Amino acid sequence: MKLIITTITMIFISFGASASTTEQFFGYCKTYQNNGFNLEIDTDVACHVAFVKLVEFGEYNCRWLKYLKSKNPNNSISTAYEVALNHISIEPVSAKVAIQSFLNWAEKNPDKWNLRLPDNFRFFLSDKFPCKLDE
Repeated sequence: MKLIITTITMIFISFGASASTTEQFFGYCKTYQNNGFNLEIDTDVACHVAFVKLVEFGEYNCRWLKYLKSKNPNNSISTAYEVALNHISIEPVSAKVAIQSFLNWAEKNPDKWNLRLPDNFRFFLSDKFPCKLDE
């Protein structure tokens, strides 16, 4: 779990994204969408890179969970893995699709805008593009 938190934190530090709340990223990503998903200004880059990294992170976790299950197919996964499966793992999806999913979700949930973007990962990614362990 410490690795997950560190990884998500590093996503935002390493790419110079000064925004971390859902509200700030909603603004960045809405502008990026309005620009036709063309990288025209620095906030477009911040949105794009953040979502590329969030998607990579979710896809990696899904592959990892599938690997663990393949090594022990007769046993169910532990509670920790269940949390990872339901909250921070996804099937492959493009960054553009992930951003659109985020914007659609954020517009309907302004009460969650004060939370950090990774805190809402589940709602606009894991719930929408769940990791399918049996595939």
